[in-house]
Amino acid sequence: MSRADAAWLHMEDPSNLMMITALFTFKGRLDPAVMRDMLEKQLMTYDRFRMRVGYPKIGIGRPLWKQYRHFNLDDHLDVRTLDAPGDEPTLMRLVSELMSTPLDRDLALWKFHIVHGYNGEGSAMICRIHHAIADGIALLRVLLSMTEQDHSVLEAPNRSGALMVSDASIKVKPSKLIDVARGYGAVAQDLGKLLLETEPPSPFRGQLGTAKNAACTQPICLNAIKEARQRAGCTVNDVLMAAVAGGLRAHHAKIEGEPAAHVNLRAMIPVDLRKPGKDQPLGNRFGLVFLGLPVGLDNPKERLAEVQKRMNALKRSPQAVVVLGLLAAVGSIPADMQQHIVDLFGSKGTAVVSNVPGPREPLAMAGQTIDSLMFWVPQSGRLGLGISVLSYGGKVKFGVAVDANLKVDAQGLAHDIEAALQELIKAL
Repeated sequence: MSRADAAWLHMEDPSNLMMITALFTFKGRLDPAVMRDMLEKQLMTYDRFRMRVGYPKIGIGRPLWKQYRHFNLDDHLDVRTLDAPGDEPTLMRLVSELMSTPLDRDLALWKFHIVHGYNGEGSAMICRIHHAIADGIALLRVLLSMTEQDHSVLEAPNRSGALMVSDASIKVKPSKLIDVARGYGAVAQDLGKLLLETEPPSPFRGQLGTAKNAACTQPICLNAIKEARQRAGCTVNDVLMAAVAGGLRAHHAKIEGEPAAHVNLRAMIPVDLRKPGKDQPLGNRFGLVFLGLPVGLDNPKERLAEVQKRMNALKRSPQAVVVLGLLAAVGSIPADMQQHIVDLFGSKGTAVVSNVPGPREPLAMAGQTIDSLMFWVPQSGRLGLGISVLSYGGKVKFGVAVDANLKVDAQGLAHDIEAALQELIKAL
């Protein structure tokens, strides 16, 4: 197991399960037999999905991926019917329950749940995959490799064009950043300063439990966001991050009153550091950057301008590469020491925010059109809030995962982020 993968394995504790949770919904009924056959023929081509975690016999060294003779695909495929009334809130309760349930460490660290009875005759599929297997970008590639374009919607299917998920929340050039990181110590000083700072108290931080609540927004038109970003002279991601800041501000105001004008809440943002190319190995190959979200600013245009300035600074920084190196280093030390370092990093942030551009065109899986896609990120380092952004078929959705011990209403926060985005679009 690589050092970075081992770090994610050891980050897990009962209050923060290191699973990536994905949700596919279908207007038609998903056939479990067809889905099982697809998993056998396509997912099982990745050896890691047949492996469980093993440990060196002498008790020293990193964990390893281990083939085991009793692997059974049926252990990883669950079929159930959604409780009445089978609507979206009921589905979100099931997602929350599964997100709070650990994977069996005696088996390969993944499980798919086919759910019938969603909105009548529809189905859903909830996928839980441990972060140690791979990061979100790699796992989304794997999941989308099992899809086909919907020929009933598209006249000229182009499979390669449909799987454009290699982008990440911040575009970086890894080779240049590595060169900078090797010869320049400023980023180390910046991280040192960060670790000496204290994250301000807010309703989004607190003592964590084991239960998590999941929610998501309604689909939002991507073209409207693109038109707004052109008017503002910024990027789509700048607009999305400014909407997150506005949503956090609005929800903060409902719980504890409006934050002071100077308040910033740091988001830990994953950055993909893979080289371009189709054939990418599984595993974790990303860094993290810390973005101060200006939740204290009341004016949406001012929030956007500040987010844009800070994002531009991060694009020129090798911080993500350095943090990837730190994660790799953390993965090579004893697990009990790893947790102290992860907690230290987590104490300097409020949320994990991940933005993944998904397929541009409608897709199908196991013969059924995928109506919607969503995913939720785990929150490492004792963080209790994760916010994810995913585009699919010309629309964008935000996902919220929050620890149930906090005062935060997951669906209410999702609504506040959506409202902040609409307010910003109108203001531009």
